[in-house]
Amino acid sequence: MSLTDALTGIVGAAHVITDPDVLDGRSIDHTGRYRGHASALVRPGSADEVAAVLCACRDAGVYVTVQGGRTSLVAGTVPEHDDVLLSTERLRGIGAVDAVERLIRVGAGATLAGRLLLLDALTMQWRELSVPRDPACPVCSARPRADQ
Repeated sequence: MSLTDALTGIVGAAHVITDPDVLDGRSIDHTGRYRGHASALVRPGSADEVAAVLCACRDAGVYVTVQGGRTSLVAGTVPEHDDVLLSTERLRGIGAVDAVERLIRVGAGATLAGRLLLLDALTMQWRELSVPRDPACPVCSARPRADQ
């Protein structure tokens, strides 16, 4: 069984991409200065699927590059060794809010905007949670800072 077949068995055919055009677009950094090559893009939908993908790649001796938002300016998401790209974009789950402990369990692919929508839905104030502010994010830049 090929690695692609094994990955398809783990995450489903819709979440294993081997199209060269897609892989080329995912194998360059945000600045356009660094380019690599990938053999597949895998989009697991759970922590168990992530673990199984990593085990399959380890067993096949294939490198893995994890890709989140791909906004890095240091080429950290550029594959170097014909890697399998492991995308976190399907890991968007947002768990319950623990207002006492000021915690939210979120998936690696959950966006800040998604977390803020959850907070708005729960009528919690921005100041109640310690969430890093991204000045480039239109959602969080419109929010008051804790010191305002």
